[in-house]
Amino acid sequence: IDGYIASPDPTSLKAFFNWCIQNELIDRNPFQFIKAKTNKREWVLLDEEIRAIWAYDYPPYSNIVKLLFFTGLRRTEVMHLQLDGDIFRIPPEHTKNNRGHSVPATEWSKQYYEESEFNGWSKGKSRMDRETGITDYRLHDIRRTFATIHAKIGTELHVIEKLLNHQSGSISGVAAVYNHHNYLEEAKIAVANYEKHLQTILA
Repeated sequence: IDGYIASPDPTSLKAFFNWCIQNELIDRNPFQFIKAKTNKREWVLLDEEIRAIWAYDYPPYSNIVKLLFFTGLRRTEVMHLQLDGDIFRIPPEHTKNNRGHSVPATEWSKQYYEESEFNGWSKGKSRMDRETGITDYRLHDIRRTFATIHAKIGTELHVIEKLLNHQSGSISGVAAVYNHHNYLEEAKIAVANYEKHLQTILA
């Protein structure tokens, strides 16, 4: 018990005392009215961090990371990209919401696309962290950075959500039922603007 009481995290204490109640060791939880913390990450990469990560060149891992920056996809999705002309497609069985997804493919992003399986995620991230000196972030934070940059450059929220393949968001409820527009042309414009901004960061 002493080890738990020394913990600075009241959420852990609350969970511990709930366990004590369940096992009939105490009658009430002294931390019951303390609001539990969530472990939400709000990490958005800074420009200098983006430059350092982008400069890392160790294919195929570094190419996959660049595709994450280009597309805003999840790590599990980018491995199933299919290039169809100027469109990257992901089959529905490989998306989080089981809906097929399409994002514009540019000449710049196509340079980093290759059809191959990759399994060295942990080793690849560890090596990149050592080489770049940028640590304490997850690959999923690139997705948040992608969305934040789009918001910064004025991409409309519903277009950002389409790029991210969010099932619910600004277009939901009745609007989602009747609005079947794919916003692909709007997405192409947004992607072009995003790449221009990315070029200024990398410069």
